[in-house]
Amino acid sequence: MAKRVLSTVHYNPLANNHFAEVRRIITAIEKGWGVSLIEFKKGKTRKQLYELALMCVDTTNKALCTALEIPVESACRLKRELEEEGKLVTSDYQVKCPITGSYARLISTSNQKFSLLRASSL
Repeated sequence: MAKRVLSTVHYNPLANNHFAEVRRIITAIEKGWGVSLIEFKKGKTRKQLYELALMCVDTTNKALCTALEIPVESACRLKRELEEEGKLVTSDYQVKCPITGSYARLISTSNQKFSLLRASSL
């Protein structure tokens, strides 16, 4: 009788979406600000990167952190600060995060998207 070997690699059905989402975020930032991501990141603090990137794209915290290479722990603090300043809004509804596969809320710092994210559902 052959022994079954359990794989230590976890299957992630969203693996292909992970790279597509990161690319989508980076492309939106590059189009929104008219510079490459490397140029966009030059001379900016994490808070500035986080706030300015969210003006171009609404996404989950984890997805944005992955695209900008910001530690999630740091981003949670930044998110809270921006919420307290009234510059960031979270959606009233949850979507499936393309990075983790868990349900999460979308975030944005774009005033034009505030009312859309505050809608009761998509």
